[in-house]
Amino acid sequence: MKHFSLLTLVTALVLFAVQAATAASGAYNVWVNTGELLGQSGYVDFQFNPGNDSQNASATLLNFNSYGGTLGAVDRIGGVTGTLAGPVTFTNQAQVNDYFQAVTFGSHLSFTIDAPVGSGSSFGFGMFDAASAPVLTIDPNGFAFLLDYNSDNSTQFTLFPKEIGGSSLVSTSAVPEPSTFALLGLGLAGAALLRKKEKICKQ
Repeated sequence: MKHFSLLTLVTALVLFAVQAATAASGAYNVWVNTGELLGQSGYVDFQFNPGNDSQNASATLLNFNSYGGTLGAVDRIGGVTGTLAGPVTFTNQAQVNDYFQAVTFGSHLSFTIDAPVGSGSSFGFGMFDAASAPVLTIDPNGFAFLLDYNSDNSTQFTLFPKEIGGSSLVSTSAVPEPSTFALLGLGLAGAALLRKKEKICKQ
């Protein structure tokens, strides 16, 4: 009976950790295939803008990697501070909060975006050529994806393909919160303890 109780606890902790990673985290890793633009000059654009029912919030962009690309000049509009070498911080008090970075594209781009769930704001990312025309997306505004942090505490990605009927060059994954890792570690420790007790009982 004790074994069953411990097993039930371990299972519950692991399931809770998985649910927390999926539902509670406002942080996402983003990976973009820019192989078609390798060696070309252009721009990457990051925006964090409020919606109709948004609350005051900030977003953080970090862990940027251009995989062989290089960075040039940057333009900022609205509540934006920092650089891609360190964290870029956005606030959503202005209607448009934009970080527009000149680049020479490498093979890929990757970064992490973190914003409060329920803020009612949207984070967008896009790419442009040297003439500031959108590339690798069918969205006329140039977005490769939009990430909505809805006021009902849900999040939603909209990925734009590079051509009609094609597939997006963007892939994403949620970043589990630190508390999730702690719960998962506790669950695994419980599982190890259960196995140890079972081994002793068999001897």
